[in-house]
Amino acid sequence: MKHANPQGKGLVPALQAWNDTRPARATSPRPVQSLLADFCASSLVLAARFEFRPVPGNRYHLYKCGDIWRLSLIAPQEWGSRQPGIHIARCDLRRDMTWSLVAAEGLAESPEVVEALERHMEAFLAAVNTEEPLTDTLPFHVSELPFYPRLMASALARSLRDNLQVNGLDAASGRTLLTATESPARLLDILPPQAASS
Repeated sequence: MKHANPQGKGLVPALQAWNDTRPARATSPRPVQSLLADFCASSLVLAARFEFRPVPGNRYHLYKCGDIWRLSLIAPQEWGSRQPGIHIARCDLRRDMTWSLVAAEGLAESPEVVEALERHMEAFLAAVNTEEPLTDTLPFHVSELPFYPRLMASALARSLRDNLQVNGLDAASGRTLLTATESPARLLDILPPQAASS
């Protein structure tokens, strides 16, 4: 009888990918608002479709293509007439495996995009606003995600867990952490101000 994968083929590349996405260690406490903002922005990026492994230091772009988000290496000006959807933000992967977003110009002029961002914000707040420790709700293994989004979600979870531990907040509930923020509605900073305050 032939044994499937007798030499563990595929295991080594997966382990290498896991090691390559190990987040830089947190060394000092950070404001809770900053931690949750990173979580919110990063969760938006990781809700997108992509079939490659993002690398810290590279620049990416988030698009809204109909009902889905898509992450791409291609900037809007490089697409020409083939741009797949509305450009939402420039996305930069930090070495701690969180994402920073810079909103595209004119974002507030697209009601469809603003509504989609509002829905993401509302879903994020609902998921975090519980009595469970936030560390228990982090996306360490989201089985329904494809390989690379799942890999990056796990890296994000490890990063946030480390930061919460450095802050002495690894047992704090999401609700407690939200209460400690100045403005939960502004955690997704690419959301136009008038939408976040509505």
